[in-house]
Amino acid sequence: MDVLDEELEVIRVIFIEELVEERSENDQHILTVHLRPETGDDVEGQFVYLEMKLTINSLTYPKSVPVISFLKWRGLSDGHLQCVHKELSDLTSQKHGSPMLFDILTFIREQLTKYNMPYEDCAICQSPFKESGKDFVRTDCFHYFHHICLSRWLKYVLEQQECMKKEALERRIQLNERDVPQLECPVCRKILPQADTWLKSQDSFQQDQGMRQEEELKFEVDAKLKKWQQKMATLKSYQESKGGIIDIEKERESLLIDSNWIR
Repeated sequence: MDVLDEELEVIRVIFIEELVEERSENDQHILTVHLRPETGDDVEGQFVYLEMKLTINSLTYPKSVPVISFLKWRGLSDGHLQCVHKELSDLTSQKHGSPMLFDILTFIREQLTKYNMPYEDCAICQSPFKESGKDFVRTDCFHYFHHICLSRWLKYVLEQQECMKKEALERRIQLNERDVPQLECPVCRKILPQADTWLKSQDSFQQDQGMRQEEELKFEVDAKLKKWQQKMATLKSYQESKGGIIDIEKERESLLIDSNWIR
């Protein structure tokens, strides 16, 4: 077993679901890998992904460096990709002459974990997300929306469905299901199987936000504030005595010309 076969055996075990292998007629081994951040069991917390291709010359590897191509990506900016390209080039230079496939894939996964926050704005309202990542959702098609924006869109679609069904019933016509709007991604129109879950989670999220707002609205005048109010009242009296505060009503009465006379 040569160096490439030994390394591929390890990679197949670790990257079971992410790896697709091909062999070409000119002694090239092609690996297509779908990589996501390391988030443990939290699959919903994987906000970015990268599909890459490694073309390896099976006769000259590891003396020859694999040709690396980025095929598809979501949630990553051009700046992120440029940084990854540069560091990846440095890595392959350091590893030249040694097995490097596993190191390349591990490095990319680490970078995805590092940049695991979509750089783009909400596809509906075009506003940015909070860095905490708690105010938005990612669809299976890797599009990003604020909780409330996607919830409003889904509720709108449900209302459209009810209106069409009601109209069809009143007119006594058969409704073609293909004409009924579905709970789809607003960007690519793929069906959203998690739509019901998002609607329920948004309702609970709004209730929680409402409770937090009520707590924030609770206000009590403490001793510190009372002391500050007394200080400000004394300052106001002093400013009035020195003419620093103008009484608009009194000044209006002292004017010789009434503003209502002017046309």
